[in-house]
Amino acid sequence: MTNGQTHKSVSPTRPEQKKTDHDRSPMYESKNAPSSSGAVKAQPKEGKNTGFDPYKDPFGADRPGVTFEEIMAKESAGKGKVMDAQKQYLESRYDLAPKFDPEAKMSRGKPLCVGPTVRLPQGMTLEKLGAMTAEEIRAQGVFPYPALPHPLHANGGMVFPRMQIEMFPRLERFDVDFDLPEAFLPEFPPAIFLINRPDLGDVSRGEVVSINNYYRLFKDILTPVQLDGLRLLLTPFPQEEFNPTDDRKTSQPSLGVTCLDCHVNGHTTGQFHLNPDMRPQERRFRLDTVSLR
Repeated sequence: MTNGQTHKSVSPTRPEQKKTDHDRSPMYESKNAPSSSGAVKAQPKEGKNTGFDPYKDPFGADRPGVTFEEIMAKESAGKGKVMDAQKQYLESRYDLAPKFDPEAKMSRGKPLCVGPTVRLPQGMTLEKLGAMTAEEIRAQGVFPYPALPHPLHANGGMVFPRMQIEMFPRLERFDVDFDLPEAFLPEFPPAIFLINRPDLGDVSRGEVVSINNYYRLFKDILTPVQLDGLRLLLTPFPQEEFNPTDDRKTSQPSLGVTCLDCHVNGHTTGQFHLNPDMRPQERRFRLDTVSLR
């Protein structure tokens, strides 16, 4: 699917491929378009829309007419600082050195992390916390697991873990990275268990289900109707940060993301977002992708 969305650059060997002065002309820019009538020049704003154009200007743009290249350059340069700040914040709240259960494993064998991971305030212990009432915990502000912030809350949007981006580079953002250590995440790929075929056990066969392999994996297991439903779950659709417009957070345009990009194999690998049903932006909260199991 990635190859299907990306064209290859080829040498301009044919006459029709070569760029002409007409092709490179600035006349295609909206600011250079002639007015439909000379009388428009005498009207307010010379008949132009000088404010934000909701179709062209990216979400959260600081001014009308800002280009995608400007935004990508600015936010790419600031990405390191954003992630350093998030790392410091997480380390102030949690012990991020994983501790594994000596026996417990996930479905496909990944070691299972055990807690507690929280860093409590000076003088507070888990025993003291356990003896407090909910009202006391709230009044003293010592609840150990308040909601995590998005690393770049102003932009928000879907963020995918590095292990998934390595397999699907189209999911990489230029403005923000995933923030939690891989040891604390579910397996990738996760196991898949079918209610109608419990005899098969894990049917993932150790693969991440995608548009490229779903038919091979499930043609002998699912019905034609089920297969077509799975195809739709693996078909990309435009989303705020992943789309073919300038209002995106990927270096290259794309068709978008799929349902199972987040709900990998019907499960999750910790992808997060901001809840979509609240305004203003700063009031929204971080959502981790839930499992569909």
